[in-house]
Amino acid sequence: MRTLILLIAAALIMGVLCAPHKRTWRVISTDKAPRPENPRSQAIITDSGVIETSGCNGVVPSTGKMISDDLGEQMVQSMRNLGAVLEAGNASYEDVFKCTVLMGDISYYDKMNQIYGMFFNSSKLPARMAYAVREIPFKGKVEIQCSALSRD
Repeated sequence: MRTLILLIAAALIMGVLCAPHKRTWRVISTDKAPRPENPRSQAIITDSGVIETSGCNGVVPSTGKMISDDLGEQMVQSMRNLGAVLEAGNASYEDVFKCTVLMGDISYYDKMNQIYGMFFNSSKLPARMAYAVREIPFKGKVEIQCSALSRD
């Protein structure tokens, strides 16, 4: 009898653990950040509430043009665009757990860090990777992508 109960319990557990789970996601979109000019979404949110943004650069949403050639202005605009996309997914900088920053030149690293730090709570900083790359689209100097948890 004990063996039968254990077999039934194991079958039930395996049925739950091995049952196929359909994973879904939806697109996040906002007019407060630049619309992608190529085949991608501004961000997606999974059924478990994880937000993955596309790269955000220094393009001003209202003009569709890069804010300026200045690294600092591009970095601030990139972070504002990122914030707008996060807001559209019911999240904020405090909900970010990972960022990837692409820079057009490694010499931008210190300035990027200075501005990046202004947008995050110093007691809850996300994990981050930062790279210098050969070229950033739209003649940008910086592009930022993040992963966050929605408050939904």
